[in-house]
Amino acid sequence: MMSFQKIPFITILGFLLIFACADEIQIHPEEEDWSFVAFGDVRNGYGIYAHFASTISKLEPTPKFAICLGDIVLRGGNEAVWENFWRRSKPLTDKMPLYFARGNHEENDEASNLVFSEQTGILPDRFYYSFSWSSSFFIILDSFIKGEENSIGTRQFKWLNTQLDSVSALSQIMNVFVFLHHPVFPQGKYRNTNMNNAEEVHNLFKLHPKIKAVIVGHDHLFNKYIKDDITYITSGGGGSPLHHGSGGNYYHFLKISFYEKDNRINVKTFGLFNEINEDFDL
Repeated sequence: MMSFQKIPFITILGFLLIFACADEIQIHPEEEDWSFVAFGDVRNGYGIYAHFASTISKLEPTPKFAICLGDIVLRGGNEAVWENFWRRSKPLTDKMPLYFARGNHEENDEASNLVFSEQTGILPDRFYYSFSWSSSFFIILDSFIKGEENSIGTRQFKWLNTQLDSVSALSQIMNVFVFLHHPVFPQGKYRNTNMNNAEEVHNLFKLHPKIKAVIVGHDHLFNKYIKDDITYITSGGGGSPLHHGSGGNYYHFLKISFYEKDNRINVKTFGLFNEINEDFDL
C-alpha cells in the first residue's frame, strides 16, 4: 500500500482542490430523454465515492436511478460500514433510487445475508430481481450465492431464462440490460478466471438480441469487451484500489443515456475531474 509520504505534494493538492470545489461543478444538460448511472466496487474508498455521489446528484436532467455493481462495503456483515456508505450516498439517494447487485465483499453467510437484506430492502429469500423503466428492462443477478460463487446457479439460471423469454415476447420492451458483480469473461486482473459457467450464460445471452449490455464490477477498472455481439462492460472504479496492468485503470462511474427518437443509447464514463474518458453508443 502506498504510504502518504510517498504521494507527490502536487497530487495531494490536486485531489484536495477537486473535493473542496465539488459544490461548484456544473454538469451541463444533454438533449437526452432519460438516463441512469452505474458504478461498482466502492468498499472503503469513501472519499472517491462521496465525490462521485455528489457529481451524480448534479447531473441534469437527473438520472432516473443508480445501480451499484457490488462490493458496496468492505465487510457486508458489519452494520457500521453500511452507515458510512449511506452517509456518503445521501446526495445521490436524495435524488434517485439506488439498486444493488451483491458482491463478494457483501459476504454470503446467514448473518451477512440478513444485514444485506435489511440495508438494501431486497427480500432475503433471493438477491436477484428485475424491474422495467420506459421501454427498457433491467435484470440484476447474484453471482455470490453460497456454494455457487462466481456462477449463475441452476435455480437462478432457470429464473433468468424465464425472464429473458418473457421480455423477448413483449413488443413494448426494446432494450434489456443485465447487471451482476462477477465478470462473465474478465479482461483485467482476473482474465484467466472466467465465470464458472461462463459459456452457458453467454450462450443464453446470445439467444436474446434485445440485450444491449451486460454490466459488471469486481475488476477495479473500466473495460468494454464484445463477444458474439454481446457487449460486456466492466465498471469497478467506484473507490476501491485500482487494478493496474490491463488499461482502463481510472476511477469512474457510468452514465447510460437514452435518445428514444433516434433509437440511440449512449455510454459515457465520468472520471474524478468530471472528464469523459469513454463515449460510445450501444
